[in-house]
Amino acid sequence: MNPVLAEVIHQCRFLACDFTFKRVHGNFNEWEVATVLDGINENLTLAHIYSHSMSLEAFCLIWDGFFRAVETTSHHPLLFKAFHKSGNLCTIIGNADAPQAQALGEYFLKINNPSKSGIEESLPERLLLYAFKSNANGLLKKGSSHEDVDKIMSYPSLKTPEKRQEFREWCTNHPLDSIQAWYKNKLGLPWYLPSINMHESPMDRVLWVTTPRTSNSSEISHAQSNMRTDIRLPLLTALSSAKKYDQQVAERVQSATQTCILSYRHNSLQDRLSCQLGRARSKSLKAKDALKGIQEIPNDETVLEKVPE
Repeated sequence: MNPVLAEVIHQCRFLACDFTFKRVHGNFNEWEVATVLDGINENLTLAHIYSHSMSLEAFCLIWDGFFRAVETTSHHPLLFKAFHKSGNLCTIIGNADAPQAQALGEYFLKINNPSKSGIEESLPERLLLYAFKSNANGLLKKGSSHEDVDKIMSYPSLKTPEKRQEFREWCTNHPLDSIQAWYKNKLGLPWYLPSINMHESPMDRVLWVTTPRTSNSSEISHAQSNMRTDIRLPLLTALSSAKKYDQQVAERVQSATQTCILSYRHNSLQDRLSCQLGRARSKSLKAKDALKGIQEIPNDETVLEKVPE
């Protein structure tokens, strides 16, 4: 692990973790850790781990290896704010891969000290929720109608138990087998729905609202890594190119920190939120104009009345 990036990890409020399946040719895939670093407003790839398995045992090794590498390289352990009041890391964001989430819960079980954290949980799937969010984009169901997609995507904002129960009944009784199967699968993952809904999660509200609801950072990091290091590489080539790329990222971070000259000056959380709101407003105005134009189109009877005999 690059020593500069190991120190950067301690400054992060969140980490987005996910596998990428393009960079390495063969049975191995690359697991990337990414974030948006406050201060320089830039999406960064911070670490790479390679595995040929996505089993629970493999993810246990991945998480243990990652946290041990950070501690060994930076000479101090990575602390989660949920478990250590002096910690800085608020949450891990990942896709709804059951082995990945369950292995992280097992790791939290090892590091949680109830006398320090005040968290009395003995089940990994419950302890997980204090510092883990599932990627909300994973809710989308292909082949569903717009109404069904809107209904499913509304779950993270449902505040009351009654509304959430209504959603569960809607899924159970839905005529589409795919939605029923999706919900049945999630019932087997008791941590999933609470990990996308702030009102159902035990995570501290401040930690929740100050971190993203999606793992877009990891998706962006995949594209950046692929562009700068190429794809379908032999494993050793992928390792060496990732090491060079990490050094480039580290130099960019050091330069931005020392000179205060940012590569992306208008890329802070506030800037991105402002742009998002602007796009939503523009989309709404265009839809309103289109609807108005449709309403102003005369019907056939009106046109016929105006045609001279």
